[in-house]
Amino acid sequence: EWKLRVVSMYACPFLSIEVGDLLPRVELCTARKDQEVAAVQETQPALLIVANTYWRSTDIATGQMATIADWDGGFRDIMGRVADAADQILVLPPPAPDADIEECWTGFSAPSDCVSSVGNTDWSDMANAQRAAVEDLGGVWIDNRPWFCGASNQCPAFVGSTLMKKDKAHITAAYAALIAPAMREALEAAGVLPSAEDAATGVPGSTDEPPATEPPAEEPPATEPPAEDADG
Repeated sequence: EWKLRVVSMYACPFLSIEVGDLLPRVELCTARKDQEVAAVQETQPALLIVANTYWRSTDIATGQMATIADWDGGFRDIMGRVADAADQILVLPPPAPDADIEECWTGFSAPSDCVSSVGNTDWSDMANAQRAAVEDLGGVWIDNRPWFCGASNQCPAFVGSTLMKKDKAHITAAYAALIAPAMREALEAAGVLPSAEDAATGVPGSTDEPPATEPPAEEPPATEPPAEDADG
């Protein structure tokens, strides 16, 4: 049986560097990350899931947008503090932070105006750096672009009638529910979760206990036949 504990904070990427535009929020984020690290170290989870934004904001140390190298260094540093505390590590990249439905959707826009493109962002460079960092720690990184984009790396705003993202980067609850089966399939394929069949049969690594078995019945002790009386 899984127990889920969420310790992340909005607009607070899991990095050891301080990033952000508002100093009070940055200070809150720094304290929060220390609490997150402590929670992982104390809990010793079977699975640690990290989902960071690729929307790089201002590096407080330089006053400029954080570079990919600095972002990667901050990610590697903080992940090194929790890697030994978890049995498994899973890191999921975000959707490409491109088109924002609140800006692109107007009374005069076409559906193509709200299509995001991986090529319009530095998603690939960020992903390559993150994947290398995770694999260096023995963790699992899943390329989840098929959840959001087609083969040409073009990512629509809607799938059917379901809105995918509520802003540049955050998916909607409705879309998360829609792709849940695909997410489960990807996690099973990566070995992070047992398949439904394995869980049902209780194979090693499943979340269910194997079925109990009865101990073999013991044979009763052998007895000698009763002795016959001798003739008088």
